[in-house]
Amino acid sequence: MKKIFLAVLVAIVLPVFVLAQVPGQHPTKIEDTAEVGADYLSGVASVRRDAAASSAGTSGDWATVNTDELGAVWVDPIGRTKTVCTTPTVTASSAYASGNIVGGVLTFASVLRAGILSGDLRTVRVFDQAAQGMNYDFLPLNAALTGGTATDKGALTLLDADGTKVLPAAQVVTNVAFADNGYGFWTGSFPVVSADTSLRGLLIVRGAPTYAA
Repeated sequence: MKKIFLAVLVAIVLPVFVLAQVPGQHPTKIEDTAEVGADYLSGVASVRRDAAASSAGTSGDWATVNTDELGAVWVDPIGRTKTVCTTPTVTASSAYASGNIVGGVLTFASVLRAGILSGDLRTVRVFDQAAQGMNYDFLPLNAALTGGTATDKGALTLLDADGTKVLPAAQVVTNVAFADNGYGFWTGSFPVVSADTSLRGLLIVRGAPTYAA
């Protein structure tokens, strides 16, 4: 009987904003007004930077739009990714039942970037040192549950008021076994949000495994 580990990978997509001004004219248009003929148009200048970098030294400062040596704008088309692992605290040497929660509410600390607090969940991996080949449902949460029951080796009892806090489930149903261990994984993409930089979730087993402490 050996431990299991859980890892999630979250991609963070950052928005880009550009502000341009025409000399002698108002720098912006009023929101929700129609375009009219002969409006002033302006070009947008950029700064050549052969490596991705920001001209701003502090968060909240204005910064330039940057291009590389070929004139291409530096962008982040697939977002930034971060993988965070956690080890559930389990009930050792005692078989779980299908539908039991493994480890209670799990926390993946600092997986979301401050100021954004959202991203796309791309991968969930469950590493089982005993290679038991179990299937799991991983339920991300966008906020703490206010009641009900979400404890290790128990069935989830969810209050109606907490229903909107449960995000789409990642179903871990593909397993790979090695000589002494193995892992299951899910890949996909759906948005996740949180009240802080940590992502929380529930891991529900769909089998009857036994874990070590």
